[in-house]
Amino acid sequence: MKPVTDRHWSAAWLGIPYLEAGLTRAGASCWGLVRLVYDHELGITLPSYAGAPCEAERAEIAGALAGDAAAWPWREVPVDRAEPFDLMLFRYGLTESHVGLVAWPGHHLHVMTGITSRIEAYRRAPWDGLVSRVLRHVNVG
Repeated sequence: MKPVTDRHWSAAWLGIPYLEAGLTRAGASCWGLVRLVYDHELGITLPSYAGAPCEAERAEIAGALAGDAAAWPWREVPVDRAEPFDLMLFRYGLTESHVGLVAWPGHHLHVMTGITSRIEAYRRAPWDGLVSRVLRHVNVG
């Protein structure tokens, strides 16, 4: 993995603790981290699902991302065409239950239970084979 320098946008988002339904730098869920980065780095406000417990949050996110493109501006892109700020959706069992952001091709920024936000390779264990979809916001790229 290439080292993250202070100049890379992702450096500002490392080390944030996981907090179920969290939406701040003091603690964020996987969706909360995505929302923070989109707001601060891209000026794009995503829904917060504030106060939603983790399972409800995941259901809401999945529903929104599967919704009408006119109402929710995401388009699917092939994994091998993933670019910075694309959403990486990961499937555990039957549901897409985790989301991260492409930091650079092959690596994603994410946070989850038991870890602070970090960058990991999504083409190696434990993530290899769990990527469900890659989505790009129409106002990015």
